[in-house]
Amino acid sequence: MSIVLTLNLPEAAASFLSRRAAAEHRPLAEVVEAILLREQALEAEANRPVSLVAAPELAGARPELLRDEDETEAEFAARQRGFNALLGLP
Repeated sequence: MSIVLTLNLPEAAASFLSRRAAAEHRPLAEVVEAILLREQALEAEANRPVSLVAAPELAGARPELLRDEDETEAEFAARQRGFNALLGLP
């Protein structure tokens, strides 16, 4: 199913889309659709769960996160929370 959509774009954006369509010998609507589909794929990839697989001999190990030289206490604490979440640690 398709819907009719009217876009009010800045001249530079409209010109970019027109040049792209002409260069690819495609209708403007196809170029816009391809860009939107690419954005949807990027969003889906960004929201994909991350899986971490560790060697069995590391089960129960508590790895140490090293602090960067110029990292503040708050930055390190935030990174530590993310690291622990990634490893499933409390």
